[in-house]
Amino acid sequence: MTSCIVLCIACEKETALEEYYYQEGNFSGSIYDALDSTGLFNYFIQGIDSSEIANQLKNTLVTVVAPSDQAFEAYFAKHGYGSLSDIPISELQDLIGHHVITWPNSPTSFEIDPLYFKRQTNMAQRTEVKYDPFDQIDRTVVKEAKYLQFYFQEMFDYYGLTNEDYRLLSGTDLSPATGFNIYHSPVDSIVPYGNGWIYYVDEVIEPVQNLDDWLLSGEDYSLFRTLFERYSLYYVDGSVSNSVPVKRSNVFQNNRYYRIDMELCFETVGYIKKGGSLISLKASSGHTVLAPHNNVLQDFIDLYFQNYPGFGESIFTVDKYTLDGIHIHNIVRSIIAPYLFVGQTLFPSNFFSEGGINALDGTNIKLNQENIDDYTLCSNGYAYGVNTFVVPRTFRSILKPVFTSPDYKYFTAAVLAAKISGYLNDVKANYTLMLPTDSAFIKNNILLLDVNTYNNDYGGSIDPTQGLNETVFLDLRSGQAERMDVQGLFDIVFSHLFTEDIALSSEKQYAKSVLGSYVGFTRDSVWSGGNMEERWGLGIPEIPDVIMDLTGAGTDNGSVYVVNDLIKSPTYSVGRMLLTNPAYSRFAELCESSGLLSADGTLTVYGNYPTVFVPTNAAIDQFISEGKLPVEEDELLAFIKYFFVDRDVFTSESINETVPTLCKDEELSSEFSIVYKTVALNGSPGNLQIKGIHNSSFLDVISGEESDIICSNGIIHLVDGVLN
Repeated sequence: MTSCIVLCIACEKETALEEYYYQEGNFSGSIYDALDSTGLFNYFIQGIDSSEIANQLKNTLVTVVAPSDQAFEAYFAKHGYGSLSDIPISELQDLIGHHVITWPNSPTSFEIDPLYFKRQTNMAQRTEVKYDPFDQIDRTVVKEAKYLQFYFQEMFDYYGLTNEDYRLLSGTDLSPATGFNIYHSPVDSIVPYGNGWIYYVDEVIEPVQNLDDWLLSGEDYSLFRTLFERYSLYYVDGSVSNSVPVKRSNVFQNNRYYRIDMELCFETVGYIKKGGSLISLKASSGHTVLAPHNNVLQDFIDLYFQNYPGFGESIFTVDKYTLDGIHIHNIVRSIIAPYLFVGQTLFPSNFFSEGGINALDGTNIKLNQENIDDYTLCSNGYAYGVNTFVVPRTFRSILKPVFTSPDYKYFTAAVLAAKISGYLNDVKANYTLMLPTDSAFIKNNILLLDVNTYNNDYGGSIDPTQGLNETVFLDLRSGQAERMDVQGLFDIVFSHLFTEDIALSSEKQYAKSVLGSYVGFTRDSVWSGGNMEERWGLGIPEIPDVIMDLTGAGTDNGSVYVVNDLIKSPTYSVGRMLLTNPAYSRFAELCESSGLLSADGTLTVYGNYPTVFVPTNAAIDQFISEGKLPVEEDELLAFIKYFFVDRDVFTSESINETVPTLCKDEELSSEFSIVYKTVALNGSPGNLQIKGIHNSSFLDVISGEESDIICSNGIIHLVDGVLN
């Protein structure tokens, strides 16, 4: 009875499978024998034998996409062949291998995991010599194997692919028989056999072009293609030598291997470096490429670079081993990167949606059907030819003047190397950028070099063949050549960026940079603590001049002013500045006597970026001569701390309020809370006053070179009296 029950269950399962796949399957026979026995796949069997993979279809686990004899006859007619023997053997091997997938793939396996709708074929990976326009040399390149893409309803649902999307891309609908298509080809039936699965199709599925092949074939996109190819990079496989055969199981699935006579690179279309991100259009991944027509791309270049002498010609001819070449490489990558959606499979409806699609750099691309002239399924993604040019965010943001002028090569390179172009592109921001010229970097002993110059002249050790570090910032400020790291570039960029729109005027004003340092402005100058420190240490400071206002240059997220020197963040602390500036010497002595200030500049007065109001030397001397200076240690400590206000205050402010100091009020404080003594502040721009609790009148802050001093941990003002 048990045997009968098991037999019935088995029969029910077999009947269900047969009904599901519309054809009887032989679970014990091999795929090769099944195809051979029907007499309907003679050409395919001959091709399998000629490609020497019959044993694979007999004894290993595989998935086979099987075209009928009628399908091969249509293929012969299309390509002008009289028979199978007319096809060159290498082409035949590729064609047959393209219909074989190592490992069995049932329909259920696709449906359960629709994310992986691509499968690598047995198509041979061949080498070819390609010219590398980036390094201007020939390279031996291994073309990656082709992948088959399976389309089915679960895949549609997972990716949000609509039927209309698929019709635009493939020109057809899913097979009514099985619900499966391979690319645009309907699958008539799917049958399991002893060592795998057969997907029956009515046409020979030719290897579909890669995205780079599509660009090569489209003359309407030749300008975009030229830009892309010129800035492609190849990865050199250093483990390969001329004498050792190349064999990799994940590369050559059918155990073919080749002897390489030149350096070997694994590549499909190349790589583009955008900021710190490596953009790769490898065949094994899924990508989306939008290619603008030549005329709209040319119009963009003509309009945005009309003030850049020779730019239009330089993008095709400039040598990358020059400063101009470095800059133009950076610009071109910023032009084309938004049109390369790497690792993303995007369909027409994504671009047609109300919100469109945001590219890597933040560019929003929203199109309608009339904007796209070409819809193409490629082996590694989807290609669209567009008749409109969506201006990248870079060229509508505060970075527009940076990228469209030859005068800011250093800042452009710093932004990209520090990987913050997307931050400066923020469409919702309202920035002010103080843009330093190239000469500002050079006068501060910061140089921008190509890799070869760095290696040859400064003892660097970067491998230029990798193409990933083609620009180097060299810092000579210490007197020794040191390569500037990303953090250093990050600090420079953010020292010049402010998260508010600043309108310059003749009056002083102060704002905090994104880096967190206060910066002072007038219509003609800009400075921070680091610019002023030289006054007492190394000589007369050089305050950066504001030499140009580029606010009207078409930016939509802030203002841009050009400066002829770098804004330098402060390195002096309040304590060090008190010890350095002679105008503060008597107050510094009191701080030292009280034990608050040590000889190395450490000041043990704590606050959140406090402001210290320092009495003049004369005012302190008079205060002491009148016998008012506290003698007891705790009273002297409280006396000193009373000059520290627990907030930042500048002479540019309009203020009328009472603010706490860092001096504890012993009478009002308790075990559970601390109350601080207060001072009164009163002032308008250029006229700041302060009054202690027991001062009979306000003391004046002396407006001049000893006030509004920005330190690393506070601000210093000089006053004409002593707080009481």
